[in-house]
Amino acid sequence: MKSYRKEDSPKSLAGYWFLPFNELYDLWIKTSDTNIGEKVHSDSFSSSLRSFVNSQVKMRKLLRDMGYPIQYYEDLQELFAKSWNTYYTKRKDMSLTDFVVEYNKKNVRLLHFISKEKSSDMENQNPLLIVYAPINQFHIMDIYPERSVVKSLLSKGIDVYLLDWGYPLSDDNNLSLYDYVQYVSEAVKYIQQKPKLNIRSGHMSQQYSESNIVNPPEKPKKEGGNDISGSRNEKISLLGYCWGGIIAISYASWYTDNLKNLTLLAVPVDSSKDKTTLANWIQSVDTDKIIEEFGHFSGKVLDIGFIMRNPIRFTGDKYLTMTKRINDKDFMKMFQAVEEWLYNTPNIPGGLFKDIVNGCYKNNGLVCNNMIVGGNRIDLTKINLPVLTVVAENDDLVSPESTIEINNHISSQTKEVVRFKGGHVGLCVSSSAHNRLWPQIAEWIKNT
Repeated sequence: MKSYRKEDSPKSLAGYWFLPFNELYDLWIKTSDTNIGEKVHSDSFSSSLRSFVNSQVKMRKLLRDMGYPIQYYEDLQELFAKSWNTYYTKRKDMSLTDFVVEYNKKNVRLLHFISKEKSSDMENQNPLLIVYAPINQFHIMDIYPERSVVKSLLSKGIDVYLLDWGYPLSDDNNLSLYDYVQYVSEAVKYIQQKPKLNIRSGHMSQQYSESNIVNPPEKPKKEGGNDISGSRNEKISLLGYCWGGIIAISYASWYTDNLKNLTLLAVPVDSSKDKTTLANWIQSVDTDKIIEEFGHFSGKVLDIGFIMRNPIRFTGDKYLTMTKRINDKDFMKMFQAVEEWLYNTPNIPGGLFKDIVNGCYKNNGLVCNNMIVGGNRIDLTKINLPVLTVVAENDDLVSPESTIEINNHISSQTKEVVRFKGGHVGLCVSSSAHNRLWPQIAEWIKNT
């Protein structure tokens, strides 16, 4: 009989039938990881994926040309999705850390989170704007009271703002990376010039319309023209997560003087060093054809893509693990919250998707210094403020090497790297992240 060590991952389980069930199951998962990993990274799989995507694009175009009311059915689906997400958002907002909606602009909201322990003299101190990824939704940053990034930062005296991208619809298909950077620019300017707010009472002391965003109200001045509000912040901190980090990097390269420091979590920077499955697939498909026909990249397709990385690991094994802890109420609440977040992925506007996929992944424009968005070059050498790069060592969505590469291209004197032993989502939800990682990040943001 064969001997077995847990670090072994044989190609086949034949001959290992004698093992206890737990060890056999463990070996099966490891074997699946190896075999599936080789398959999905192969050239033949990429070729098949490319052919499949092209066939879907051709099929939709053929049906449309034949007069099939495909757009009508897609509009109905969008209406249903919008209705569901409106309900979901209202319900989810009630379970989040208390916040004030500083302003709305179409689907985008600027949220200002409230710490119940915050005194009035702490307001507008250490302001931080979180730029979440336009994939999934921001709720993973505040997923559960005991695993909330927002709460962790608030508890360390940081004034937390966050851009909620909402649920883009077909009217938003033309939104580009430049548009998203302008959302950040408007939010930063708003925070810098924002008058005092009575945030502990749960409402704004003044209300502002969309027209006030780019040029917020002037600060109140005492006689003689001197500022008496004490609320203006010349510089703020910026934190970007995953594709939100690409948006944050773009902003920092154009408006670096507005920022105190920049924190990047698991951001794809150098595509030549990104060896993940999704990066490989993204570079294999014809992005332009997809967007030309569909107008956007489907959130449901992204959901399927995340599962396809390893169907056994991300379906059967995950839910089997859940059944083992089904009587653990806290675990089950956390599990349900993450599942709801995971499978409520919005569509990505076509303009944004093309800019990031073509510019960052296919042309490696960030490090090659040839990425031009809205007529502006994203030049990493223009970034000269302190930068903290955080990577997850077991990240299978963004290779750590891809993120860390930014430090070889920016002009910053202060460049620090923090490695976390976990995965991409674990950066936000794992107990180890909240016990060690986020307190460290908070102190760096405050003191750098």
